[in-house]
Amino acid sequence: MKVQKRNRYYCDFCGKSESRKAIGGDTMSKLSVPEAAHQMGVTPMFLRMGLREEKFPFGMAVRGKGNKRWGYYINAERFRAYMEARDMRA
Repeated sequence: MKVQKRNRYYCDFCGKSESRKAIGGDTMSKLSVPEAAHQMGVTPMFLRMGLREEKFPFGMAVRGKGNKRWGYYINAERFRAYMEARDMRA
């Protein structure tokens, strides 16, 4: 569960915080790779490799300048839907 404190959100299980930026009045909700990996019960590298190979519907990986570094984005709402298997329900 996340708790909001002055535009910062704190995760109960890992203690990490994140900021959220408003776009068009809405709040963008994203997760870090370590936080999402923890919730999935996998290693962060496993999740990173899956995002690079487009195996997960909730996020993406983008190669940085010079093709040396990768950036990752995980949409929190899509991640929750994936973890709850909402797409599998009839």
